[in-house]
Amino acid sequence: AWIVTGGMNTGIMKLVGEIIQINPDRSRPIPLIGIATWGCVSGRKHLDVHGASVYYAKPRSNTRGEAPLEPNHTKFIFIDDGTERTYGREIAFRAQLEQAISGGFFFSSKTMTSSSNQSESISGTS
Repeated sequence: AWIVTGGMNTGIMKLVGEIIQINPDRSRPIPLIGIATWGCVSGRKHLDVHGASVYYAKPRSNTRGEAPLEPNHTKFIFIDDGTERTYGREIAFRAQLEQAISGGFFFSSKTMTSSSNQSESISGTS
């Protein structure tokens, strides 16, 4: 299983990273993939290197509209649409990637009520 988040060191993304860090089974690491808008990453200029490994240190400044990367993520995908400090620009890409990874199969949000008033999820790709 993979876990995909927004990759930032804030909110639920930070909590997920902290939980992954305490994974009791180190022999089976859980891939934690962050998909973030490039223009929202604090200290992104230090990451803009081609063909070299980079050590990312959490920036000390807190610029509005930017956040540091969560350090327990194993991989990052950055969406660079030229904007700066505009969150949410990665959402459409992330949704398409998640759908492609899952084979295009998601449960429908439609529900069907049975005669006993219990709801069941309807799934399908038709």
